[in-house]
Formats: sequence, C-alpha cells, structure tokens
Amino acid sequence: MRHKIYCSTGCLLSRANNRDWRLLEGWHEKIRCDGFEFLFLDTFEGHYAEIADNFKRIGIKIPAVHLDKDIGTLLSDGEEERALDMLKRECELSSELGASLAVLHLWGGITSDSRFYDRNIKACRRIADITGGFGITTAIENVPCSAEDPLSHWKTVNEAEPRLKFIFDTRFAALHGQLYDSAASGLAGMGDVVHMHISDFTGPRMSFRALRPILHPGEGIIDFPRFFSLLGGRYGGSVTLESPVIDAEGGVDLGKLNNTLEYIRNNIDKRDTEV
Repeated sequence: MRHKIYCSTGCLLSRANNRDWRLLEGWHEKIRCDGFEFLFLDTFEGHYAEIADNFKRIGIKIPAVHLDKDIGTLLSDGEEERALDMLKRECELSSELGASLAVLHLWGGITSDSRFYDRNIKACRRIADITGGFGITTAIENVPCSAEDPLSHWKTVNEAEPRLKFIFDTRFAALHGQLYDSAASGLAGMGDVVHMHISDFTGPRMSFRALRPILHPGEGIIDFPRFFSLLGGRYGGSVTLESPVIDAEGGVDLGKLNNTLEYIRNNIDKRDTEV
C-alpha cells in the first residue's frame, strides 16, 4: 500500500514570513508530497476569496485542511454558534479548494476538555451535518486534555456521532503516554482513524511546555522505527508532516522538509510491504 503523504502549510508559514500564503507559489512544486494540508490561521480571515483564486491559479493540491483551532476553544467556552459559524465559513473555502478531509480540534484553550460532556460532545451532530453538507469528512484530533484523555473522548464521540472520524497525532499521543500502545493495536478499537499527523516530542509525559517547538522525527524522544514497526502495516490512511522548517528570517529549508517527508514515506510504506 502506498500512503498519501501530505505537508502541512504550517511547516512553511509563520509570523516570521507574515503567514503569507502567496509564498507557496514558489515552493509547492519543489516539495515531494502528494498534496498539502492547509492550516487555517486567524490572519487569513477576510482573504478567503483571494486565497482560493491564488491556489487555483498555481494549481496547488489541497486534499486536506486543518480547521482553525479556535473552533474547539469556542466550543469549550460555550460559544457554539460562533464556533459553528466559523466552521461553515472555513468549509466553504475548503470545498472550493477541493479538500475532502478536515482536521478538527473538538476542544481546546484554557477550558480544554473540562466541559466536554455538557458542551463539546453536544455539538457533534451539527458539526457532522455542516461538514457533510460540503462533502467533507471531519476527523477529530487527539488534542491534549486537562481533565481526562483524548482516546477516551474519541470513544464517546464515536458512540454519539459515528459520521465523525479521527486523526492520530504522534506528538499529542506521546504527551499522554498513548503512542506505542495505540500503534501496537493498529489504532484499532478507537473508531475510524483516517488520518495521521507526524512530529516529534521531547517529553516528559504530560509536559505541556514540551509541545513546542514542533520537532522533526529524530529530534525528540519518539522512537519512530518502533512506532512504525508496531503499527505493522495495519494503518491505511493518509499522513501529514507538521514539523516546521522556517528560520528566524522567514526562509524555509526545503531540503530538510523533503528529507523528512521521504523518511516518513519509506518507513510507513516499508512496513506495509513487510506484512
């Protein structure tokens, strides 16, 4: 099986280069991936038509998007209508860009998952209605929790709204000590995992401070050969690299980016051929 390997636009755009999506025109054809996961940022608000026109003109492939992380924060804070209005606007652009998969943080911010059962979970049906109306599959990410743990919440989401799928982030799984056991199970028993985010983590477990900077495989404590070996070819979904390659002046190291993308492809595809 050959997995689809994507690159997050967050690897390339940051405050250092003014989050200028126009820069992708000079880079996207040099990056050895199957497409890009477009990361929604607050500074893009009001520029959606311009982004759509620009991306269509340069022919960049956007099979997946990462919806604004504030959607989960708003849900956690009890502002469901604002969250769903943002969701709808972003789905409109996502659909126009040709994306069929959307990554969503279902909870977040200071409130995190502390109000999960009376706020976040109640929004799932409406989320599935909105995204499904645009022909987009929504994958809930295993984002950090302050009250319980991400995979427990996945099970609740799966029971409440089976139209929603899941995306497994290696850094967040390592934070919660759920990485290797999840890989050993083939990501089974946790609903439908259709997508994966790859980045490294410095540890220790439950050290939220260690979530930044976002490292490339081999720069932290995650044993990726072990992880892919434990996964053992039982995962058939797509994969996105989330580790940035941006320097302080806003330049990007495309060589490093391509090396990491190739490392991921070789390892995850190799495990499939060994099974």
